[in-house]
Amino acid sequence: MSAALKRVDVAGSGVLDHAIPTPEPHLSQDGVELRGTNARPGPAVSCAARTETQKGAPGTPGVPWEDPEVLSIYRQLGGGDLLSPEQEVWVRLIASWLGGWGVLPERLGLAPADFARLNQTLLPHADLPESPLATRDAPTLNGAFEYDDLVDLLLSGREGEGIASGWMATVVARGCLGSDHLWQDLGLWSRSDLSTLMNRHFPQVAARNDKDMKWKKFLYRQLCEQEEVLICKSPSCAACADFSVCFGPEE
Repeated sequence: MSAALKRVDVAGSGVLDHAIPTPEPHLSQDGVELRGTNARPGPAVSCAARTETQKGAPGTPGVPWEDPEVLSIYRQLGGGDLLSPEQEVWVRLIASWLGGWGVLPERLGLAPADFARLNQTLLPHADLPESPLATRDAPTLNGAFEYDDLVDLLLSGREGEGIASGWMATVVARGCLGSDHLWQDLGLWSRSDLSTLMNRHFPQVAARNDKDMKWKKFLYRQLCEQEEVLICKSPSCAACADFSVCFGPEE
């Protein structure tokens, strides 16, 4: 283990928490980075029952890392505690999902066997429930004709055949079916979390977003270009009256 210390932004808000040692990467048989410690299976992750209306109302958290329930789950999962970069993104996403944020359905949209394997591989120290104790209207695949194409697009740009990237392709495609910015629909804590995810799991796709277009618009634009569908009337993005719609802040 490296003797170097780093400071972890637990809440994703710029507030630095405790200093922790930076672990050397440890890989599972699937090539997924695991914790730098010998974690053992732990107790089931607990989350309080709540309703969708508790989020977004006046006086309630506006982003997941402001939600005490999400932070409690995050800490139960070991967030900020010797996690690899691979695990940190997953932990933030899963903590938000269990806390009722985002649009992901039960098991994050994964098949039961894949969800169980994700739990065992990435978070062997936790026992994840298949469904969060929070009500939500998760988008279904009924009429979502683009879903399979989104999965294929993401898989075409992954690095190698990593199983975690296969899981993430399913999760991101399900998030694309929501109505907010993609990082919000996934329950991530910021757009930078999503950019980290895309560059880590789908580098060839991410590299094509060299103008920093909003991720959901970029992915759908990629689908349209594959089908040779002309979706923009302007000769260039810079000359387009709707430039801010595609490239504006995602807050």
